[in-house]
Amino acid sequence: KFNYNYREMGAEQRLTELQGFVSSLLEGIGEGVIVVDRDFNIKFANNGYCKQVNAALDDIIGKPCYKVSHNSDVPCNERGSGCDCAVQKCFQTGEHYRALHVHHDKDGRPLYIETNAYPLKDPAGTVTSVIEALYDVTDSIRLAKQLDETKERYRSLYDNAPDMMHSLNADGIIVACNATEERSLGFSPGELIGRPIEEIVVQEDHEKCAQKRDLLRTAGSFEVELTLQARDGKRIPVQVSSRAIKDDLGNFLMSDSILRDITEKKQLEAQLLHAQKMEAVGLLAGGIAHDFNNILTAIIGYGNLALMQQQNQSQAQYYIEQLLASTERAAYLTQSLLAFSRKQIINPKSVRLSEIFAQMEKMLSRIIGEDVDLKIYTAPHESAILADSAQMEQIV
Repeated sequence: KFNYNYREMGAEQRLTELQGFVSSLLEGIGEGVIVVDRDFNIKFANNGYCKQVNAALDDIIGKPCYKVSHNSDVPCNERGSGCDCAVQKCFQTGEHYRALHVHHDKDGRPLYIETNAYPLKDPAGTVTSVIEALYDVTDSIRLAKQLDETKERYRSLYDNAPDMMHSLNADGIIVACNATEERSLGFSPGELIGRPIEEIVVQEDHEKCAQKRDLLRTAGSFEVELTLQARDGKRIPVQVSSRAIKDDLGNFLMSDSILRDITEKKQLEAQLLHAQKMEAVGLLAGGIAHDFNNILTAIIGYGNLALMQQQNQSQAQYYIEQLLASTERAAYLTQSLLAFSRKQIINPKSVRLSEIFAQMEKMLSRIIGEDVDLKIYTAPHESAILADSAQMEQIV
């Protein structure tokens, strides 16, 4: 304990008392403190410094600070590593100087130390020694590095997300966007920043876009389908999900949006619509075929009755026979339509495939065009099969 009545003591006793007080004061400081002479040799080190470098006091006193702190054989300023030596600057300027150093303990582990060098001068004002306070900021530096790594990982996830993403300020200006959006729209990195959102939205969606932005201020979020326009003119339908970013007082600051490309979805919807139309056509064809088949049945019936009234091979009989042949062909077509619409009940009978193909030859020739020759080859001896002739024609 320092005796504040040191004026009553002798000079030697007062010096001893003062040295003890200063030593006690420096030892009480949790951070490292050393005193270095002009040759960078350590003249004093407190317990905090010994803990920082993980070395005993006897292994420190008298040794160069660069050897103890940096495990180096040359001073910091001579290593060419760009290390800013606070002690050297303090000796040169005679003023306090601060720098960030990387020290090493005796096991070679790095320690991030903030150094503050203060000059100790003689009565003539010459700096004879420097007292250096060393604050271990290793945890803070490592935390900052971890934060930077986290930010980098987040940025990587943001840029490489499969969906487009951007942020707009209160005026609808793009202030951030990911690389996916830049690539999808054909822009170079950073080119979209500062552009109004209307520049990448097709003209017919501008009003809808403005309405949703106004809604965002009150509702806080919205979803909408918009169409983007790439630099090359390509139109990209997107599903947009946006949310508002507000300050602590509830004032609107900006918005974050995720834009999912729904081109494939739109194509599937178009295919489904086409399939539904084809189904409707099939239903219509089936209904017409049923009605037409009923009419043909009546024509065939009356034609057969008229034919029965003919007693000889008159010209009228020939006409009636041709009429019946034509109506049978028409009835056959209605069966094909019913088969296409899947409304014809399967009616298997004993048939020969060669006969079915022969009946189809004229129709097939008209379908495939005049630039293709159609030839049908049938077996000389063919057995009958049990099948529905209309269904067999659909297979062909």
